[in-house]
Amino acid sequence: TAQFYSKATNLYVKFLFCGALGLIPLVNLAFPYLVDPQYQSALSIVPIYILATVAGILSTFLNSILTAYLKTTSIFYCTLFACLTNVATVHLLIGPLGVQAACISLLLGYLVGDGIGIYAIKKQIPFQFDTKCFLYMVPLLVGFIFVYNRYGAIANLFMTLLALGIAALLFRKYLAQIGRIFRRVRSSRKTNK
Repeated sequence: TAQFYSKATNLYVKFLFCGALGLIPLVNLAFPYLVDPQYQSALSIVPIYILATVAGILSTFLNSILTAYLKTTSIFYCTLFACLTNVATVHLLIGPLGVQAACISLLLGYLVGDGIGIYAIKKQIPFQFDTKCFLYMVPLLVGFIFVYNRYGAIANLFMTLLALGIAALLFRKYLAQIGRIFRRVRSSRKTNK
């Protein structure tokens, strides 16, 4: 089970990462068509909220692993420290950052909860969380957010295509398996006719 949870978590993190990479430039492209121009200032908040959502989804996933091991006390501590981090940082940052403080605090709270969750899981099973993936994830996310905030539609369209390419690269083994399955299904249909 430890190997299963490790592999599932690492794949899930990569999938969430690819989703965030693709969603960030897509929001920039769709925002003018979906949101009234008077709310244009909200555009800068979206990427951090996307990252906070990803961290929150990961938190739920990690908590489900802890639930499987009946470690509800660990879940309580993950939630408590995430909450305390969120509340403390929003009070510290609201003055200098304004509304941005809320999404940054939410992200930091979830990251603290995720860190505690990973630590708690590692105490239960020989859980292998791939921290090396953050060596490319964090710079890519920073780059995508930079382009999102500084450049227009053409650059964000390029970033969307780049996100698809990165996802194809990260999941090439699984895409190849899916391709083989489709070829088998297609060839079996031809032989059945």
